[in-house]
Amino acid sequence: MLAIPFNSSSATLSNVGGKGYNLSILSRSSTKLPNISVPSGFIITTTAYDNFIKENLHLLQLIEGVDDHLVASTDNENNDNDQIANLESVSSMIQSTFRDCTLSKELRDEIKERLLDINNSESSTEECYFAVR
Repeated sequence: MLAIPFNSSSATLSNVGGKGYNLSILSRSSTKLPNISVPSGFIITTTAYDNFIKENLHLLQLIEGVDDHLVASTDNENNDNDQIANLESVSSMIQSTFRDCTLSKELRDEIKERLLDINNSESSTEECYFAVR
């Protein structure tokens, strides 16, 4: 699976990461504890991320280059403001490259399936809003 519902018992620290795992624990606990309310949602797995990176090697090369860029900027006698500006520039490049990459059909299909599951489980006909982290 590339996208796991919050309330899935198959969510582990290694397959959904720290935030995803904690959301899963909270979601499963919310059925037993009335004071905890976790909205419906799903987690993109670490496998999906690994596949995404493998399918977009240019992104991986850019990310790996950040370390070299940071080392070079600290080796020079740049002040902190220059180093921050350099890091922000590299970060903007990575974000732009990320947005230009394409998700696999398999992942897009799983995301659509999870969104439909949420939409079908909600009793309201109002628009649904999502937080993406």
